[in-house]
Amino acid sequence: MKNIAIFLFVLFAQVAFAQKFPIHYKILETNVSNDQSTQTTFYISVRESRNTEKQKQLELSLDGKEEIDLKDQSVNFSTLKTAELLDGLGSSRNFLGFVQSYINYPLTFENKVLVQDTAAFNQKLTNLKEEFNLTLLKDEVFLINNSYESLFNDVYFNDFDHVKPGQLKQSEFQLGAFTYKIKERNKKSWVVERTNSKDSLKTSEIRFDPKTKYIIAKNAKAAGTATIDGNTYKYSQLTVVNREEGTRVEKLDPQFSAMVLKGSYRSKHFRHNQEVDSVKFEQYISDYGQQFGTDPNYLKIILPTYQTRKDYVNYERVLMKTPSKILVNTYHLINKVRIDSLAMEDFLETTALLTDDYLYDYLQSGLSQRSDPIHNIA
Repeated sequence: MKNIAIFLFVLFAQVAFAQKFPIHYKILETNVSNDQSTQTTFYISVRESRNTEKQKQLELSLDGKEEIDLKDQSVNFSTLKTAELLDGLGSSRNFLGFVQSYINYPLTFENKVLVQDTAAFNQKLTNLKEEFNLTLLKDEVFLINNSYESLFNDVYFNDFDHVKPGQLKQSEFQLGAFTYKIKERNKKSWVVERTNSKDSLKTSEIRFDPKTKYIIAKNAKAAGTATIDGNTYKYSQLTVVNREEGTRVEKLDPQFSAMVLKGSYRSKHFRHNQEVDSVKFEQYISDYGQQFGTDPNYLKIILPTYQTRKDYVNYERVLMKTPSKILVNTYHLINKVRIDSLAMEDFLETTALLTDDYLYDYLQSGLSQRSDPIHNIA
């Protein structure tokens, strides 16, 4: 009897600790509609962490996201290419995606089923709003939760957690709004085909580990029509999920993300409209200037803030130290050209980067009129 107890304990320990964390996933989502076609890549991981009571828990992490326009292959938004990250946060969807990539989603067990801990996550969002003085509406909190729920369903399969064992012995059965066909079953993986009973155009094939419930691979298709403002649109979506054992994307440095969020247009951390809290702004520079002083996102935050404060001495000082290529497509580039003490080599490099319109403006106002517009252009 004692030997049996030891055997069962060892067996339980092997099953309980067989899963090593983090688990990495790559999710490729292709969306096509009447007026646009995009492909979004999500890099997801399930990680171990410790909660406020220093107890181990699991968290779902969005480690990276990139959206590409399939028509011209341009990048709409990317946390992987950070040079122009701040520019993309003007879109509400991109901003919410970046907030989502900053905070991991706590997971918890309810009746032995792994689920999202919505209350804990919403508390995290509340803390973030207060710490960074972010504007985040209730509808946006709902969208972030909904997006994470979709990602969670792409990496963890809990559809069968409350199904009777006898029903699982069948090769096909109905469960809620879905019809399931079990196409393959063995110790390492099951393959299930899931079809929406009311809409046969929504199907998926899922391979998952029957012990851990983590998905190994998934292909999901959806198609249909939607009516918006009286106009009917056709759409299709293809989602491909693969568990990544090789290539892994690590989450952005939290310090970098905090720097971007505090300086974003949705934050009142050190500014509100045209008013700047000088104490908080100087603290912001102290917190992030040394580490991110040459980062384009940081410079695009502090340069216009110096102008708002009418602190042209520091504005010009930072401008002269900033590589001109970082300032391309911003009004700061022509302001740099207008600095009288700019070295000739830097002057020539900077003027070569001006657009035709900015170059013409400089020749007209800078040379002909000899005005001093560095303080006025915005």
